[in-house]
Amino acid sequence: MPELVIVDADALIAAAFEMDRNHRRVKPIITKLTQKKIQRLYPLTAIGEAVKVLHRKKQSCRAAQSVIELAKNGFKVGIIEYIDKDIFSEAIARFETFDLKANPGDTLFDAIVATIAIRRGAAVFSFDDVYKRLGLQLAEDLFP
Repeated sequence: MPELVIVDADALIAAAFEMDRNHRRVKPIITKLTQKKIQRLYPLTAIGEAVKVLHRKKQSCRAAQSVIELAKNGFKVGIIEYIDKDIFSEAIARFETFDLKANPGDTLFDAIVATIAIRRGAAVFSFDDVYKRLGLQLAEDLFP
């Protein structure tokens, strides 16, 4: 079992926005990660993406602000990962291999999260298909 989980924007959105279709799936995963003492890492890009989606697409300033407040407090039990030039370059190379015609929802943000997960041998806390297609383990699948 990995000791680290990379948290994607969709998991942050689901946690902060009660109307999100994955909202009910988030809490049990967080509880199990905490019980198993699996550390969470939050890419800075995932935080920004979550805030943007919550503010613009979900039109929930309150939920967006809650993510900002959590980030300001260091997510209590997590690490915020800054994206350096090496991670970004590797993510761009990975993104260029994505089949965007078949999977138009795959993004450079996904490639950044995947790059960090691969570099750190971590699972990903997300509900997006892209990570399984890249051979990464999802946090939800850690606890059958």
